[in-house]
Amino acid sequence: MSKDELDKLIQTKILSNFKTWVQQFFEGQLVSITKCQRCERRSTREETFMNLSVDIEKNTSLSHCLKKFSTKELLNLGDKFFCESCNTKQVATRQMMIKMRPKLLLIHLKRFKMNFQTMQHQKLSYRIPYPTILHIEDNQIYKEDIVEEETKS
Repeated sequence: MSKDELDKLIQTKILSNFKTWVQQFFEGQLVSITKCQRCERRSTREETFMNLSVDIEKNTSLSHCLKKFSTKELLNLGDKFFCESCNTKQVATRQMMIKMRPKLLLIHLKRFKMNFQTMQHQKLSYRIPYPTILHIEDNQIYKEDIVEEETKS
């Protein structure tokens, strides 16, 4: 066994079980699901997160911002997705979902947006109301068996 293989084995089998207290409380997991509109091939990518960065809008709540975070977006024009089955860039949909909730969820409100007329960042001073207890709805949580059924139909 080479040193690289041994390092990888130690990293995946042993060290992955040891987490700092910050990771134990704040680490969650996201899944990005991208589906080609031409061949309907679905690809998923998982990533860990310590906080969720959500876009804000005027006259909306935190619950609405979280729903919008998990809404499917269309990738077209300059944002087309490279489909490995079609071997070209294609129109696709992408959806971010929470696979594993952290014990404590940190939410970062994106309070700046780019103003393309002035080419400067503009601060958004919108009031964003939030509930005392935040409920993340089932359609924002990734469940592999449900997503597989949606793909088949």
